[in-house]
Amino acid sequence: MHARLFALFDKDEAQTPEDACAVADTLLECNGFAGHSGLFSESPSDWYVIGGRWSGELVWAQLGYGRQEEFWKKAGQEGIDGIPFTEGEVHKKLRRIFREMFPDYPAHKVEPVARDCHKTHPDDAMLLDEPLAKFLGELKRYPLETDDVHDGDAYVDLSEPWEEYKLQDMLGKKWLVVVDFHY
Repeated sequence: MHARLFALFDKDEAQTPEDACAVADTLLECNGFAGHSGLFSESPSDWYVIGGRWSGELVWAQLGYGRQEEFWKKAGQEGIDGIPFTEGEVHKKLRRIFREMFPDYPAHKVEPVARDCHKTHPDDAMLLDEPLAKFLGELKRYPLETDDVHDGDAYVDLSEPWEEYKLQDMLGKKWLVVVDFHY
């Protein structure tokens, strides 16, 4: 089964979103996020990728998840009820609907819909801002508030997993990266 995890770490560990994706990957690997269970520990996943099927989630968090619901309702009205894995007409329609709904979305950026779920995109890592902090505030913090990341509604601070702080105090000081994982 696939789930999502949002990983935070200190801003000074990466300079660009691409670097942040690589750093998150390294930190997850070093902390045993994926692997096989053993005598003394058990990893929460057997496989993961930065972004993956959750690529674009940070963009939606910034735009507002209510807007995402509007988007899918409009897509449904145009006969789209799912996204095929292969590129095609459905992908083009979804991108067109997105551009119509969000005309101010930068033209050079990839829409947060109809993405290749095997690729990592630069917007899969962003510096923590107000909308992202608000979004994270609705999730559970691992491991302080939950020992189960499999519900897909958790985040973890890979730099300071045991420190308690207010997300508002971390604006601009942390990278946030979305992770697709299998368990």
